Amino acid sequence: DTLTQLAQAWLNIEIGGEKLQDAHYIFDDFKDKLTPSVLLLNNLAVCAIGQHKFEDDETQSYLRDGLDKEQNNYDLLVNYIFLAQQTDKNADAVVNRYLSLLKETCKNSELVEELAKKETEFDRLCQNYTFKEAQKITS
Repeated sequence: DTLTQLAQAWLNIEIGGEKLQDAHYIFDDFKDKLTPSVLLLNNLAVCAIGQHKFEDDETQSYLRDGLDKEQNNYDLLVNYIFLAQQTDKNADAVVNRYLSLLKETCKNSELVEELAKKETEFDRLCQNYTFKEAQKITS
């Protein structure tokens, strides 16, 4: 029964829309019955984020509680960065802090590798233009 409920919740996340609330109820029930794992907390956060509950304190608490348990969890870090971009007035500081942690702990992840490529390409392009050339382009 538990495995079936878990599979149903993950399917509901994939379907999205109104099914996210159903998934949230399933995960919330597990949270009440069991000690919440990092994966369970992340799933609850994903449901809340998918429902655009960015300002909901519960959404952030799922991610914070998960990071308290496992500071270097890739999924939690990515979701926390996304949530900070949606809600935080000081998003740059939060994003930079968690992005640095992500770069340190998940060097081989697709996101970190792609970001490194983009940063390298941006630096290369910046070297091609002087300040006067940049002014001509923006004028």
